[in-house]
Amino acid sequence: MREKFNIRTVLLVFFLGIVFVLNLTKISDPDFFWHLKTGEVIAASGAPAQDSYSWTHGGKKWLDHEWLSQLILHAVFQTTGFAAIILLKAAFITGAFFLVFLACLKLSASFEISIFISALGAAASSLTYSARPWMFSFFLLAALLLILYGEKTRLIRAVPLLFVLWINLHGMFIIGAVVLAVFTADDVIRRRKFSKLAVIALVAAAAILVNPYGIRAALHPFKYLYGSTHTHMSYIMEWMSPDFHSAHGKALILFVSLTLLSFIFSPEKPAVRDLFLYFSFLAASLCSARNTPLFIIVSSPPAAKHMALALKDFLKRLSGSSAQAVAKSKTLYALNYFLVAALAFTVFSAYRKNFRDGYLQENELPVKAAAEIARLKPSRILNPYHWGGYLIYSGVEVFIDGRADFYPGEFLEDFFQSTGLLKNPADFFSRYEFDYIIWEKNSPLTFYISNSPEWELLYSDEVSVIYRRRNFLGDGRIKNRGYTDPTADA
Repeated sequence: MREKFNIRTVLLVFFLGIVFVLNLTKISDPDFFWHLKTGEVIAASGAPAQDSYSWTHGGKKWLDHEWLSQLILHAVFQTTGFAAIILLKAAFITGAFFLVFLACLKLSASFEISIFISALGAAASSLTYSARPWMFSFFLLAALLLILYGEKTRLIRAVPLLFVLWINLHGMFIIGAVVLAVFTADDVIRRRKFSKLAVIALVAAAAILVNPYGIRAALHPFKYLYGSTHTHMSYIMEWMSPDFHSAHGKALILFVSLTLLSFIFSPEKPAVRDLFLYFSFLAASLCSARNTPLFIIVSSPPAAKHMALALKDFLKRLSGSSAQAVAKSKTLYALNYFLVAALAFTVFSAYRKNFRDGYLQENELPVKAAAEIARLKPSRILNPYHWGGYLIYSGVEVFIDGRADFYPGEFLEDFFQSTGLLKNPADFFSRYEFDYIIWEKNSPLTFYISNSPEWELLYSDEVSVIYRRRNFLGDGRIKNRGYTDPTADA
């Protein structure tokens, strides 16, 4: 026990503890809520086949490819509510980076380099983590890489089972399929024969079809990324490029710089496979911030290997000068126990401090306004895209929500252009004949509506406002159909 409980053990525990603590954050992502609501529906009556959340597309076929994630979220929520969800997210993200660390250690054989790369990667990607089905994908991608880098182990046989889980959990299974395909192609080319990994890959490809939707679920990511629904990528923050002025953006720059230098100065030529994956995922990360964790997970193990090779002499001197002192220091053993206890106290304190006033980030969610609009029972509401999930959870039939892969591209384009005032919204308002509007306070659209004689303010708080059409009769009918543009000349 003493030999194992040394400074390295403490460093690893501290690293994982910090990742865990940083993910003990209040729930602020509105998309989480429609996932949670769908999990409730699935538990009661099975996976939905058509939309029942929006008044604009109600009854339209809906492929709910994340049904297993939603069922898990609902089951966890049934235990201790939102607290359990937060702990689940923290556990999966921490688990993912533990697997990244193990993969780095397997390739580099250097604890110091592995912990450094993993910690820097966690810092660079921490902005994108939220309690959504994609947290399962991060964990599974890290698990897949750990298995592939140790392909001679029996765990390689578990890859098809991993993909059976993955396709039913989240659409990022396609990322895993790409990684597996690259590893397989490299293996076949090197061996010049149909290898064991190729057989595993074929079985995994067949395993992807083990889902309630068959081939449709397997092809769904292509529709999402390249079909008519990809319009959302131009308007939604997480699909935009990283902000390099932020601390996370600067951490990403540092990560990219150091990993590139490790490839350049390594005495061993990097594998074509690793370089292909590195630059492919780097390009994806630079195009969209939500891809940053994928880049970090995929690039960390080979980067750790080549950084260790480049710093081989330095690491040998560092290890030789301190190893015996570390091993024999009784004071250090006592300090180790103290630090682990301090970490446990920090986790407990952070949890109590962050959640003493609840588990939801109420300054980013329309908590009070959603309860009010649910009471009013609107039939043709207009709501922000990113609040749709919370409104669904509150029992409101929405205009739009975060299921970007469900809504047609033209519909999304019209919505974002009109509500963002990128074009005159008068025609948009006239076509849909809204009876109520719930929107963000102090936004350009709210200013536009407040200057229209067609609308009256019913509710306002520090986050949101609710407007009702003045000529609304209360039974879904509107007098004098049409809309008056407040910017039009009198």
